[in-house]
Amino acid sequence: SAWSQREEEMRGADAAFHEREKAHTKHWEDKRLQLTAERDAKIRQLLEQGEKSQSKAEKQLLMQQAKLFGQRLDAQIERAWEEQKKERDARWAEHSAAKQERRQKFKDESLSVQQQAEGAATASDRFQDMARARLAGVEDAWARKVEKSSTVGAGPLRDGDLAACLRAAGLENPSVPAEGTMYAGISTVADTVEELVTARIKRRQDLCTEIEEQTLQNLRACVEKFVQKEGVQQRKAAGGPAAEEEE
Repeated sequence: SAWSQREEEMRGADAAFHEREKAHTKHWEDKRLQLTAERDAKIRQLLEQGEKSQSKAEKQLLMQQAKLFGQRLDAQIERAWEEQKKERDARWAEHSAAKQERRQKFKDESLSVQQQAEGAATASDRFQDMARARLAGVEDAWARKVEKSSTVGAGPLRDGDLAACLRAAGLENPSVPAEGTMYAGISTVADTVEELVTARIKRRQDLCTEIEEQTLQNLRACVEKFVQKEGVQQRKAAGGPAAEEEE
């Protein structure tokens, strides 16, 4: 049907959009790596100069410079991450709005044609078109939730705090090895990573359950609306007085 063809076109547009998003993500990652490398190289240079210095005052000055430079670059990386996230959210919002606008425009343009074709179309085809149009928004919202639940901010990764990284990834109370432990710590990290994977699987399963429930709710509403609409159409075709009253 025409709806199926248009949905196929929009899926193609979605695929192209995701490819562009991959390019944006790679650009950000390259920039982050560049800034990180610049920070590490400069700090290493200042620390080496401090170690070689015979003056205590100069050594302290170089150490302070290294600390301030690292903080400045970390803040720059954090700002770049926030800007990238803000731009990404704006692109997603624009893409979703444009897709909804295209879908609504097509619906408006094809309304008269669809009404004429409904007499010849089967009830099954009409219901499938209605269901696809109604469930498209549910699918888009679910995709955004999955994307959001999989994202880990730059802050915890930048700080190098394992517990913070694990919390940002989905563990509320992660177990991390005490500072200075070695072999026993490796076992703790392995157990925690396994717990994290289990938690993320559970989160994805919950999201799947959520979309199943929303899909069923929308399908029930779609069936009710379809049955009501079909009844009106049948009464109108039969020339019954009830059809004119409902209009």
